[in-house]
Amino acid sequence: MEHYLAIVMVALGTYLARYLPLRFRFRIGIEEYLEYSSAGLISALFVTSLASSKPVSASVLALIVVLLTFLRWRNLGLSILAGVAAHLVITLIQKGY
Repeated sequence: MEHYLAIVMVALGTYLARYLPLRFRFRIGIEEYLEYSSAGLISALFVTSLASSKPVSASVLALIVVLLTFLRWRNLGLSILAGVAAHLVITLIQKGY
């Protein structure tokens, strides 16, 4: 039951983060809002991945892949995709698959 509540809360937060700026027209522009929200999202994902009970080594190695990918291509989406794929592969190797 806790998982369903967490999913609903995350979905609600995601929806409100996109709805409220459009509804109330905050002083910052939509481009500036999206720039800050993406950096905040990536920071939150990074902190929660390091704070989880999983081995930190997979997260650190995936972070290195993200940094190297970003430095090479300067593409945030590609960097995140490479980091997620690296984390998956490293986790599967650690579990012996």
